[in-house]
Amino acid sequence: MKRIISVSLFMICLCTTLVAQEHVYVEPTQADRNYRAYREQETKPEFGLRKVESLIKKIKEPEDDGMIADYIAAISKDEFKRLNLKEQFTYVMIHPEVYSQACIDDMTSRGEDQKIFGLLTFRLSGVDWSADQYKFLKQNRDTVQTLIFETIAVKKHMGVNLKSALSKFLHGKVSRL
Repeated sequence: MKRIISVSLFMICLCTTLVAQEHVYVEPTQADRNYRAYREQETKPEFGLRKVESLIKKIKEPEDDGMIADYIAAISKDEFKRLNLKEQFTYVMIHPEVYSQACIDDMTSRGEDQKIFGLLTFRLSGVDWSADQYKFLKQNRDTVQTLIFETIAVKKHMGVNLKSALSKFLHGKVSRL
């Protein structure tokens, strides 16, 4: 009986130690941070980019102490309608309108280059497309796909914004709608 208790206690201690070691935080290296920055890079389409960026600069963010949980920062619906389709695409790709408070400053983990992640970093960064932007993506699906591939061909890079938009189409629909 003493032997069973001793072995049981040993196994409990061993399991507790192994579980505790599994969740120990290890500071990421500079290479890990560089890889994370690469994963988070966006690709800006060139279709009316200067015009769209000038509209975005005019958007006023809410004035508060920085503790706003969620807010929308968008151009007016009329301004959006005045843009041609390619410029609308550029706007949606470079300016997600929904902002959420992200409490974690640095989500980099050790050895990210050796891992396969189930989610793109786009949604994890506290930004997302608004309902109107999702509607635009859905209504213009074929054109958006074409513009994504044109942008990739010109830029020779597929940023997280393009990946996120394209991933919605791989399932044959735009999610959230």
